[in-house]
Amino acid sequence: PIIAAINNVCLGGGLELAMACHIRIATDNAKLGLPEIALGIIPGFGGTQLLPRLVGRGKAIEMILTGEKVLAKDMKEIGLINLLAPADELIKEAKGLATKIAEKGFIAVSSALKAIMFASSNLPEARNEYAGSFDRGLELETSLFNKIFETEDWREGVSAFLEKLNSKINRRRNHITHNIKCIFFYKFCFASQKTCVNTLNELIYS
Repeated sequence: PIIAAINNVCLGGGLELAMACHIRIATDNAKLGLPEIALGIIPGFGGTQLLPRLVGRGKAIEMILTGEKVLAKDMKEIGLINLLAPADELIKEAKGLATKIAEKGFIAVSSALKAIMFASSNLPEARNEYAGSFDRGLELETSLFNKIFETEDWREGVSAFLEKLNSKINRRRNHITHNIKCIFFYKFCFASQKTCVNTLNELIYS
């Protein structure tokens, strides 16, 4: 299994990566969230598929549509975080748990994971054609995400974000230009997002 150790801030793609892991350990005050909506876009690395499977549809809708950050200590009870640990003990706790699992039989652990992931791949309350299929859900997410980049909403969202960033920290113009380039590179990378998620899943579930 793959264990994510989360400290400080885990937002956007970072949280999506953590959600793709089997187990998540975090510090009490670690901040989690999918803030993409503030940029006029949606989570694009599996967030719309992973979050509902972990916390339920209602909470997932709230988190994604508001884009607000939540504390790890508040997420333990609903399944987004498995365990909490002090910052100076975080890595030790993660390694300890990994060691405990590694001591079990490899075939048994691997088989159990496959069976569990199969059982949890369906949302009981799902009511659309993509229900129950992670791959098909990713395809829908990718399609919707790419369509957003054909609109003015994401440009306005990104521009507003950069203006706010510039006013708060008064960075040099070339730094802002660098941020813009990074955002366009971010868009470009989404062409292979399904490949990235599936590669991680192959590593996790094999």
